[in-house]
Amino acid sequence: MATPERTDQEWARERRLEDVFAKLGEKFGDLTGRVETKIRTTVTFDDVGGLGDAKAGLKGYALALTNPGLYEQWGIEPPKGVLLYGPPGTGKTKLAQALATTSEAIFYHLKLMNLTSKFGANTGDLLQEILRVAMAEGPAVLYLDEAEALSLEHLLPPPQAREASARLVAALCEKLDARPSDAIALAIRAKAPVLVEERVFDKAGGAAPPRRPSI
Repeated sequence: MATPERTDQEWARERRLEDVFAKLGEKFGDLTGRVETKIRTTVTFDDVGGLGDAKAGLKGYALALTNPGLYEQWGIEPPKGVLLYGPPGTGKTKLAQALATTSEAIFYHLKLMNLTSKFGANTGDLLQEILRVAMAEGPAVLYLDEAEALSLEHLLPPPQAREASARLVAALCEKLDARPSDAIALAIRAKAPVLVEERVFDKAGGAAPPRRPSI
């Protein structure tokens, strides 16, 4: 199936985001290879082999993006996001992209190991700016790649890492808690569901190896 041509609105969004991230790069440092955006993703859940439970769960998260008003009618809070974890090559990125495709949302891929390695504890300020941008652009899937990098253990000795990481995660949580319910959903990847304990995300879902398509 041929990919539909982009609309004028999509071209305008892309140019606007390019300008915004270029300015963020001037302020914080080069973001090339560290932050990527896709106005329209083309990966669908049918493109992801196996992982039936994970796909079914993420389709429910698409509802939070496309019909956020339903949660108000039901009298419940819309989901904040989901933490995906599992070995490399198990389909986590494709799952997040498929969520963006289904929701017609902008896909933001933040490579946290690269970001924290360059910006260290200042990554929190940058992430807050990126979240502000995403909230202003409407439905979005924010994919935090290698979320374990937020521990900063690859940069600092344990005592300093814990203190700096606490500040970083607190800054991230503050911005996430303030997000409008109809503006953004989150697909998160990590080695372990540690951030669920911080009450940032509602659910942890594992992505099993391709030969074991279950969670």
